[in-house]
Amino acid sequence: MALDRVAIYEKNLARIHEWIRSVDQKLSIFLALQGVYTVFISQLYISQLLTKYQNMHWLLVFIIILGYVLLIFGLAKCLRSLYATLRFKGEKLTEDQLSVTYFSHIFDTGKKNYEKKMAAMTEKKYLSELISQIYESAKIATSKHKNFNEAIVLFVLGGVLLIAGICWLYIV
Repeated sequence: MALDRVAIYEKNLARIHEWIRSVDQKLSIFLALQGVYTVFISQLYISQLLTKYQNMHWLLVFIIILGYVLLIFGLAKCLRSLYATLRFKGEKLTEDQLSVTYFSHIFDTGKKNYEKKMAAMTEKKYLSELISQIYESAKIATSKHKNFNEAIVLFVLGGVLLIAGICWLYIV
């Protein structure tokens, strides 16, 4: 029984695209959670700070600032993860170098040229294109997941510091 390499590669590519779609959905939910948390905690801080700002210890100020800095870095990681990476790094590609599987390359090729390239496509060339697409998509998925995981850590650390700051305001 012969392996259908095209089907295997296309299935692998679809799996990686699902990973990307999954992390994008998680990021959307997480961004909304960050927004709600920041808005409500900020209102609580502002109301408390306006009444107790004269008696604040320098360490509390440091905790609050550090908490917000961590939240901002977490938000930046989320936004970085959502940013589309559509271009290859390096030199501008020639018409012959444009891929038939990357959607931005397909658009850059133009409809008529794309039809010609697809008509002249061999199975070997298509397999090579799929392998390249799998690799680039895996690189994108890895970057998105890494940024998402780092954003969670930064958010939790920033949130803990802000909650500690609120507790300090109520205790002192």
